[in-house]
Amino acid sequence: MEKDAYFKFVVEPEVVEVNEKNFSLNFEKFKSNVKTLYGEYREVGRLKPPDSVKLLIQESFIRQGSDITAKEFRILCTLTEFNRVGDVYQNSDLMSFEVTRALVSLRKKAALKVIKAI
Repeated sequence: MEKDAYFKFVVEPEVVEVNEKNFSLNFEKFKSNVKTLYGEYREVGRLKPPDSVKLLIQESFIRQGSDITAKEFRILCTLTEFNRVGDVYQNSDLMSFEVTRALVSLRKKAALKVIKAI
């Protein structure tokens, strides 16, 4: 994994009751997953729009019934409540790079319209 002076990775366990969840993951698989997710994070990081940009869902996109992914749908649901990009990132349960990827994809599909950049 490439070293980055700006990030340090710390794995912090959460308090989870034993009866709630059991799973196993060997270290190599964990390392592979982290490497993949970090690569995706770095790849789309430069595409993140400014937090002050406001977005609207295009009515024509909804009418035509285009195919969207589950993540894009979750972003569209978040956009029904919050139209500022910063709020979308803050109130979405997706990882930041997943939000960025979904926003870029929806913009390419002409599903979003930028209404104001503050």
